[in-house]
Amino acid sequence: MMMSTVARAFKYSLIGCTALGSAISVTTLAVNDDINPIGIVRLSRAARTVFQIGFMYKYDLFGIDKTSSEYKKIKSHCHQKAAEMLLDLCCANKGVYIKVGQHIAALDYLLPTEYVQTMKVLHSHAPSNKLEDVYKVISEDFKKKMGFNNFSSSYYGLC
Repeated sequence: MMMSTVARAFKYSLIGCTALGSAISVTTLAVNDDINPIGIVRLSRAARTVFQIGFMYKYDLFGIDKTSSEYKKIKSHCHQKAAEMLLDLCCANKGVYIKVGQHIAALDYLLPTEYVQTMKVLHSHAPSNKLEDVYKVISEDFKKKMGFNNFSSSYYGLC
């Protein structure tokens, strides 16, 4: 009896949260052209990716003897696929996610080589922003119109 009440409450909470999230998403899309800077969008994308990676490891490695060569081969394949998923996440979310990806690329002493090699792309070929987006961020952050005498649109390195 108690379990059915808890299950029913969970079900209605899930439905309510889904409806509320959908309403907020539709409203946000109507107001903003680009939803990428919105925190909940980036967080949802990250949560989905982490869930997919965890499920992939659990599903692909389930029931395989950990001492077999097949296990090592499948685990290496899982590492590679997970690293590619993380790279896609970093490129989609941009900002601090790219910095985290660059940090992962530097952890060769700690992480599997598949992760390190895949994420090294972010050191030299990280996605860049358009100059208009840079102007917009500076204007929004400082609440003033940009007024530089000289502003180079080319960059010399990633900081």
